[in-house]
Amino acid sequence: MSNRDTDIRPATLVDLPMLYRSMDKAILLDSIADCVRDRHDLMGVLLSSNVLRPFGGIHTFVARSDRQQVVGQFRMKSDNSSAHVVFLAPTLEGDTEEGLWLSLLDAMVQEAGRQEAHMLVGEIYEQSPLFETLRRSGFSVYTRQQVWQRPPLPLSHTPSEMALHEATDADMLSVHALLGRTLPSLMQSIPCTPDDAQRWIYKKDNRVEAYFAVSGGKYGVYIVPFINPEVVTSDEVLLLLETLLYRLPKSERQTVFIRVRRYQEWMDYALARMGFMPTDITQAVMVRHITIRNKQ
Repeated sequence: MSNRDTDIRPATLVDLPMLYRSMDKAILLDSIADCVRDRHDLMGVLLSSNVLRPFGGIHTFVARSDRQQVVGQFRMKSDNSSAHVVFLAPTLEGDTEEGLWLSLLDAMVQEAGRQEAHMLVGEIYEQSPLFETLRRSGFSVYTRQQVWQRPPLPLSHTPSEMALHEATDADMLSVHALLGRTLPSLMQSIPCTPDDAQRWIYKKDNRVEAYFAVSGGKYGVYIVPFINPEVVTSDEVLLLLETLLYRLPKSERQTVFIRVRRYQEWMDYALARMGFMPTDITQAVMVRHITIRNKQ
């Protein structure tokens, strides 16, 4: 499909009815949004991004050809260092020509580059036809992840006295040091947590050895853990998670999700003891690097 056959532009308020309808057939490439947020609520960001604040963190595009129409959205990190694909709609069927999806992804990469992002990230089920489309678009698999989930359950007993408390901005330097000690070198360039997450830390011998980023939504609570396995034992992981759930009032009324990436599989035993179950489908964390033009 040539560029002359394709029209790609930012979405406007006029597109809201079409965008809302398309979300029923969307594929979400943001694990947090996929698990705990209402996909139709993602359309509401148009009111505060593309239209009222053109330089906001959310960018939504509409791509059209003679026979097809595709919508895509990505979210900028607050420091503009990277961007994350939120969704593509509709999802690509196995026998559908993928040219319009490839053109839309290229346009999203170009716009993210104009916002000074160095990479575009997406989390996608490997069984999806879009997995191969992302590969052909220039995305590479950096790691794989599985989301564990725990149904709404009462917390059976009083948690331990683990020194878990909310992180402040002053703690973030120690948090970054933890990430540097525990993340594989390939993953240290990838954004770890959403900007709006609630942050919890655990210190041992005056050093941060565990960090939890917690996001909430209509359908549950989503936890992103970072734990030093050389210092924190499996039993301590169990106690930390129990303490964290007690600090989260919604954890007894909503499903709790925990993201476990391939290099964190040592946590599986503690999660199983707490009643978490792994979902059946593995996601690939895919990255496309962006060449930034030197403005000078």
